[in-house]
Formats: sequence, C-alpha cells, structure tokens
Amino acid sequence: MAIESAVLGSINAIRIAAVALMLRSSVRETLWRPPPGGFWLRASSAFSGGIVEETLARWGLMTALEGAMVAHGAADVWLQAALPALLA
Repeated sequence: MAIESAVLGSINAIRIAAVALMLRSSVRETLWRPPPGGFWLRASSAFSGGIVEETLARWGLMTALEGAMVAHGAADVWLQAALPALLA
C-alpha cells in the first residue's frame, strides 16, 4: 500500500509540475519566481509549511471526524480514537 501511495504521489507531482510549466508563460513573473534567498530559506519555509499542514490535518480533520462519529452514535471509544488516527 505504501509503494502505491508513493507512486501515485510522484505521478501527481509530475502532472502538477507539467501543468505549471505550461501555464508559466501566462503568469506574471513575480508569481512563479522563487523568493529571494538561499537554499536554507526555501527549505525552512517548505518545512514550516509541512508542519502547519500536518497540524491542520491532525487537529482539524481528526476533530471533525471524531465529532461526526460521536454525533452519529459511535459508542465504541477505541473506534473513535483509532479510526481518525489511521486516516490521518
């Protein structure tokens, strides 16, 4: 399952990059040019974005799923704890 996810993620990344390159000529230069700065500035901003996304997914999505399960009467506490953890 993990290898299929990695393959699908890679294929989608290539597709998104191809579309972005095709549309690059119709977008202002300031929108596609990387921010000024070195490698570490860009790497740390990408790392920070990953942390924010993970936090939003874990706290936001899992809390919403937990609330939906409680609202629909899922009485099993272990199911309420395990299912959101497996999905996120």
